[in-house]
Amino acid sequence: MSSTAPSPPSPAPPSDPGPWGPWAAPLACFLVALALRLLLVALVPGNWHYDGYQRWAGRDHLVVQVWLPATQLLVWGVAKLGGGLVALRVLLSVVGAVGVALGSALAQGLAGPRAGWAFLPMALFGPFLCWSVVPYQESTFLLLVFGALLLRERWPALADLTMGALALVRYEGWPLILVWMAMRRTPATLLSLWGVALWLRLKTTGLAEPFAASPDSFADWQDLTERWTLKRQTRLFRQLWYQGSAAGTPWLVMGLLLAPLRRPWSFELRFLLWALAGQVAALLGWAAALGVTSSRMMVLPSLFLGVMTAAALARRWPTLGPRGRIVLVLFTVGLSGWTLRDGISDGYKYMRWVHWELPLVASIEACPGDRWAISPRTQKGIRKRHDGCEVVQGLTTLRAGEDFDCLTWGWGGPPPSLVATWTPETDRYEVQRVDGAGAATCPH
Repeated sequence: MSSTAPSPPSPAPPSDPGPWGPWAAPLACFLVALALRLLLVALVPGNWHYDGYQRWAGRDHLVVQVWLPATQLLVWGVAKLGGGLVALRVLLSVVGAVGVALGSALAQGLAGPRAGWAFLPMALFGPFLCWSVVPYQESTFLLLVFGALLLRERWPALADLTMGALALVRYEGWPLILVWMAMRRTPATLLSLWGVALWLRLKTTGLAEPFAASPDSFADWQDLTERWTLKRQTRLFRQLWYQGSAAGTPWLVMGLLLAPLRRPWSFELRFLLWALAGQVAALLGWAAALGVTSSRMMVLPSLFLGVMTAAALARRWPTLGPRGRIVLVLFTVGLSGWTLRDGISDGYKYMRWVHWELPLVASIEACPGDRWAISPRTQKGIRKRHDGCEVVQGLTTLRAGEDFDCLTWGWGGPPPSLVATWTPETDRYEVQRVDGAGAATCPH
């Protein structure tokens, strides 16, 4: 960083006061996004997937498995205040909705209030809806990226601090911080390295030793050499295309290509392009290492695309005739409804994937005075290292080794009064009482 010249200010967006002022579109996006998330929390109570189970089981710790601590801080905070899974999911819903609102404000900064309204369909974006109501990092990642970009011109130091916090969310945020510093071109932006410096200091002093709520490793590169065959990778990327198509992501790309933003490109737009490129590279490597795909992989690329596409279409809108506008609106409404349906159905799908444990969880909740020992069901397929004990930890307040004995883990636990054994022949857990008498509400 030999040059200390500040980056030029972003070009002013088109003059377009909008009917309700500059806060209307972001506020509308927030309210719609929050309402949909709270609806999903009510429709599909519980928690999903194995990362979410692990984080909830590790709620007394800030560093869990291989993950950075920023998102876990929310889980830890809710637990310290005495909240449960519902309270956590409500908080995560608010964080996700704020991220959507900031995306609308960012689009508005690129192309005026009309662009803020054009971002409204992203409040219905199904993959983000699904993964922002359980403890995953996408919401915190977006919150910090969009927040830093919005703060940059008026409060640059605060923007640097916000961008620096990205280092504590996901590791692909680290090169993005370097991009930020290179684009800002001022010594003051060294402040952005505070998160990296803090994490490295914690790691080298042994203060960030990770907690594992199960014997399983969550490193995505396990058994990578066994999966790295042309046939498997071809099938994997076909699945990735399916996930993108179901999310409507190719249509966002098409919208951006049909209405490209004119040069000179602002700081925010150039940074979003770098962020998008980084996320595309990350998700390709992530999918190859993980060996499976999911709608979660579409969240960050699509939200970055959504900001740029909203701005591009807002600039293109005045040039469209009545028929073109009608077609665009109807297509956008249809696509939004499609991805919304997909996001809600994903929530139901992930709970169906653990439907064997749901009756067991209901029994645990109905037998409050009992102590459990569980011989769990083992997950099939690529994720075979996971099992039903992880699901029980993720859907209840019980923790293996402390509140119940997961027999296959060997961690011990209190002497059981009830033993639940997974029986493949009957495809269910068989529960047997071995001590004491259950509460009146207990079926065993």
